[in-house]
Amino acid sequence: MIAVVYLEWQDSAGADSVWSEDADIKPAMIMSAGLLVKEDPDAVVLATSIDDNDPPKYDGLLAIPQTAITRRTNLGMV
Repeated sequence: MIAVVYLEWQDSAGADSVWSEDADIKPAMIMSAGLLVKEDPDAVVLATSIDDNDPPKYDGLLAIPQTAITRRTNLGMV
């Protein structure tokens, strides 16, 4: 069984323009949902897909720092 989780987390943001008069930029709030691959004190790792190999192989991996997570919802097991 694999846990499915929903996370809201804060990410850095940037502006691509060379010169800008508008410095009104702030970090972005990101919403991600995925299969829980790994969790430790530093990060939560989610995947978009998993296969049935033994051991399994993952696709679409995303490591989110624990310190960036502002909300977590466990969506169940698959």
